[in-house]
Amino acid sequence: MKKNKTIYFIAPFDPDGFKLTRFLAAHKKIQFILNLLSETKHDVFLICSTPNTKLKKPTRIVSTKLVNNRKIKALIPEFSINSKLNMVRNILKIPKIINYAIRNFGIPDVVYTYNAYAFEMKAAKYLSDKCGSFVVLEFDDWHFARGINAKAIVDWFYWRKALSSIDYSFSVNQYLEDINEKYGIKNSLLPGTVNEEIIQLKTTNPPFKPEKNDITCGYFGGLTKDKGADFLIKMIQMSINRKLNIKWFVTGKGPFEEELKLLSKNNSDIVTYFGVVSDIELAEIMGRTDVLLNPHIKMDGVFPFKLIEYVASGRLILSSDMSFPIKLNWVKDSILFETLDLDKWLRTIMESSNMYYSNKKIINSVSKRVSMEFSKSSIKDEIEKIIN
Repeated sequence: MKKNKTIYFIAPFDPDGFKLTRFLAAHKKIQFILNLLSETKHDVFLICSTPNTKLKKPTRIVSTKLVNNRKIKALIPEFSINSKLNMVRNILKIPKIINYAIRNFGIPDVVYTYNAYAFEMKAAKYLSDKCGSFVVLEFDDWHFARGINAKAIVDWFYWRKALSSIDYSFSVNQYLEDINEKYGIKNSLLPGTVNEEIIQLKTTNPPFKPEKNDITCGYFGGLTKDKGADFLIKMIQMSINRKLNIKWFVTGKGPFEEELKLLSKNNSDIVTYFGVVSDIELAEIMGRTDVLLNPHIKMDGVFPFKLIEYVASGRLILSSDMSFPIKLNWVKDSILFETLDLDKWLRTIMESSNMYYSNKKIINSVSKRVSMEFSKSSIKDEIEKIIN
């Protein structure tokens, strides 16, 4: 019988600073994988690459309870100066930070890193060279998908240096899968994950209930321009001006949240902005919607995780054009794609009930398959095969 392995999960995830971040989709996926790993037979330790705090704190080991009520130990590096300089300093101090982890947690058999960021990649290479650890990379964003900047260049540089140390990678889309294959890295697709609460919605709380007189649209994601938050706000305002029978539920955090708060305050019977919510709260809110919206700007190397979750919920989905992996073309059959034109989107929403019932069979069929392939049990089985 194989002994339990020691796994270091290295990610920009501070369990004490969740509500301070606007990168909610990434944190949600990180939490999903961390919960999953904690439910294996192995000993899992979190190394936080990016302390999310506004207070001066030393390097410390904390015990943290995950949302599945499992407890794990986490190493959170020192934070004493502004976040950007602190990030650079921690990258330079990786040998010291990792050796501190080894003294407290033991030598890792497996290093699981979330995304190809500088800290994660340098730490993974250090542990591969020093300890012979098996390195798994969850590759969720191409470095230059959102443009060229200093952070992207630094992240890319350390990813390039660590390429020979990466034993396996999960790729969020076709673009990153092709890059991994180019460098001879074994990999498989992992475009998103689905919680059980979402999977149950199509049965327990289906959309377009006959007794409803309005259409409820939901947007659940980052409130940034690249994710289409500005388009969403303009669309909501236009629907209000036209007195359309549409209600809007929005969650998330980002630069556009103040505009949404004001829109919600001034139109409380039409717009509800919930802010940052838990997975259970999100499922409850999503269960009250009919149409789910994804006005994301198309970018190579980026795939919005929420689309997989949306599909699993069994709702009608209205999305901008996305770069879908060839292996997931079947998912597209359940999604309505439309160019980012306000009039077209509002017209589609107003006709959404008929569209849903016309496509209900394929929507439910794709929802069922997505729920099986990207559920916790399915992904857990795949990860266990890789690391054992």
